[in-house]
Amino acid sequence: NRFSMEVTLLSGDPAFPCVLVKYLNCTVLFDCAATEGVERTRIGGAPTPLQFIPPQLQHVNVEQLDVVCISNAQTLTALPLLVTNPSFHARILATEPTVQFGRMHLSTLAHAARRSPHAQHVAELLEPEAVKNCLESVETVSYDQPITIVGAITVTALSSGYAIGASNWVLKSASHTVGYLGPSSSAISRHPMPLATTAMQNCDALIACGLARRLGASPDRMVAELCNNIGLAIANGGCALVPCAPFGVVFDLFDAVLAHLAAMQSSTVPIFFVSPTAKNSLAYANIFGHWLCASKSERLNSAEWPFNHHNQIAAKSLQHFPAIDAAFLAAYREPCVVFADHPSLRMGDALHFLGLWRANSANALILTDPDYGIDEVLAPFLPVAMRASYCPIDPRLGAQAFEAVVRETRPRQLLLPSMYAASASYSVKYEDGTILRLETGVPARLAVREPPPRAILTDEVWLLIRLSLFSLSSICPDTQVTRGLLLQSLPSGASIGAFRATINRKDDANIVTRLPAPPQTHAALHGTLDSDALVTALQEVAFQVLFNVVPTILSFSLLNHSLPPISSTNCQKGLDAHVEDCPDGFVVRLPASNASISVLSSGTTISTVSNETLRGVLRDAVLSQLARF
Repeated sequence: NRFSMEVTLLSGDPAFPCVLVKYLNCTVLFDCAATEGVERTRIGGAPTPLQFIPPQLQHVNVEQLDVVCISNAQTLTALPLLVTNPSFHARILATEPTVQFGRMHLSTLAHAARRSPHAQHVAELLEPEAVKNCLESVETVSYDQPITIVGAITVTALSSGYAIGASNWVLKSASHTVGYLGPSSSAISRHPMPLATTAMQNCDALIACGLARRLGASPDRMVAELCNNIGLAIANGGCALVPCAPFGVVFDLFDAVLAHLAAMQSSTVPIFFVSPTAKNSLAYANIFGHWLCASKSERLNSAEWPFNHHNQIAAKSLQHFPAIDAAFLAAYREPCVVFADHPSLRMGDALHFLGLWRANSANALILTDPDYGIDEVLAPFLPVAMRASYCPIDPRLGAQAFEAVVRETRPRQLLLPSMYAASASYSVKYEDGTILRLETGVPARLAVREPPPRAILTDEVWLLIRLSLFSLSSICPDTQVTRGLLLQSLPSGASIGAFRATINRKDDANIVTRLPAPPQTHAALHGTLDSDALVTALQEVAFQVLFNVVPTILSFSLLNHSLPPISSTNCQKGLDAHVEDCPDGFVVRLPASNASISVLSSGTTISTVSNETLRGVLRDAVLSQLARF
């Protein structure tokens, strides 16, 4: 038995995922990210506008959408567009860190876009009121917390290891499990809680998006290279500029750069973090300590801050500012290291520092965002004297890490965007299931197995319930449910029994309580009576009953002359039958016994002259032609 599931990739670039899933009787949207990027332009030409392309939401029937599951702060950039639709009434689920960092991300994008001629369209898409309404609609969830969507279908957030509070998702019914693997990281040296895959193991389908873009570039090696480039600039008396987002990887970079400068005996070199959300970002990184890896969350138990940069803020080695304002100018000194948004170099305060330092070869520009290539980003500003380097720090799953996750989870069907499925780098040798390609905007329909009925053993009786028909996630039977149940054997070797019960849903469980049996009634019979077959049955049943089963009744009947003397030779004569056809049935008459059987549309009647023995014989003959219901 199989049922169909439909999966549609709505984003043009799976690094910015948006996936629509129609599963059983619910519709789920995993992530809602706008594709970001910049187009290549000629060297020294006018900068091309920042690309901010919403997913193909026209494929979404908003009225039928049940829930939107957001994986991290970078995958909700198009969510305001969806929420402003007047027909949108779906639930939005995300972790608390994702909501807070998402708010920072959207406000930073909107703030920078309004100040840049190359990103006005971004500001139009991220209207403050729409962003506010969008984030206020989000329901916050914890890891491993099943959330009921429709009936007994649940969705559960799992740690993805990508960022603080970043999630993967598991969609589960009583019979099936569908996993969604968004941007994830299995790197063990990072600050988030590690990647969790146990709940996805042996799932019926696994949808994978957000894999690493820059393969072969180990995050640890790229961080070390970034630190070396910063150290070289400082050693030459210059400054270093790192355009970046104000959350995520930057938390790892602060600790790494501070440690590197300390090793260089350059602890006095200031690090400036310039962003409208810099203060809140650093504060939330410590507040969400229980969402961090074990080594950092354990520091909370010792009354320590999870990140080392907190102490450096107190020592003013790391300083944060909302913009290049009077306070920043008062604290500014060279050499220094500046982290500022935006990594596209099409908006944000990073553009100011690029203009300030570009003519000095002692200075360094270090691009770290894997979604923005150095050629596309830097082309409009060339030539520059400052040394530019590209250290793409991409913690997302690379080819080997992704293959390890697939081997661990062993999905029956693996769904990959065509960009990955066609890539030699992501060619997964997978023999435990099938691989299905996802094309943007094209629904992929797949069949998912439906298991046989599940059995519940209570009081040593197997109670068979086809859970998929009831759409129940769990059955918790009362201890008395199956006691004394009459069972009927099936050809398969199993047994089945019927009972009356109520099913009450409470605390995400379905409690079955048996009801008292109804008053005893006769079994319902059904079938069609044929006159010839009935006459034959009359003779067979009469002979069997009269000679083999009730000889005492036979003697009693003979003494009372209820029947003529019967022997093996005159039995058939005594039950000679005549069939008379009627417009609405037929009548079988037994002249020697003064009895008849009327089979009419209005009912079946057995008539005898005060002869209950004969009435029983005729009744058994009639019943032998019917089936029990």
